[in-house]
Amino acid sequence: MMNFLNLNEIKRFVADKAYDTDKIRDFLKENDIHAEIPNKKNRKTPFRFDKTVYKWRHRIKNLFQKLKENRRLCMRCDKLDCTFMAFVAIVLIKLEVC
Repeated sequence: MMNFLNLNEIKRFVADKAYDTDKIRDFLKENDIHAEIPNKKNRKTPFRFDKTVYKWRHRIKNLFQKLKENRRLCMRCDKLDCTFMAFVAIVLIKLEVC
């Protein structure tokens, strides 16, 4: 399923309700990864999740939204990775200062 990730380094998987499936939860449990996924309304046996960790997901999502306000980042106009990452750094500095 996720062959490109190093599963030994992942401790938690934070996602929204769309990822609340038994298949995903079983995969995470097999790889010893703790799932921070809220339950769907139709789930018969609800799982526990850490709400404080889940709240950080919202903050990270907002950061990506602010980054994507810059068309250059959203469209990925830079050809080189180093120039793209430099522009990301400039935008993050701008967000911190302004």
